[in-house]
Amino acid sequence: MLEYPRGQRKTLKLNKRRKMSFLDQRKALRAKQNCMRRFLVEWNYQMRMAVVCSWWTSRKKCWMMRHRGARRSVWSEKG
Repeated sequence: MLEYPRGQRKTLKLNKRRKMSFLDQRKALRAKQNCMRRFLVEWNYQMRMAVVCSWWTSRKKCWMMRHRGARRSVWSEKG
């Protein structure tokens, strides 16, 4: 018998493609789409937060920046 490095045999076994039933394909597709959708929602949220934060910084009031100890000049400017 061939000697596999640790954990190799299982992956080889898993990688052999087995025929998927139609329903399984649908399920996999839906799972993939859900994952993508979740990622997109998360991404949109991140972007929106970034936009809001940049708007606040332009107002010289971004608490996100303040508690990071952002450039002092921002606070010394009148704004």
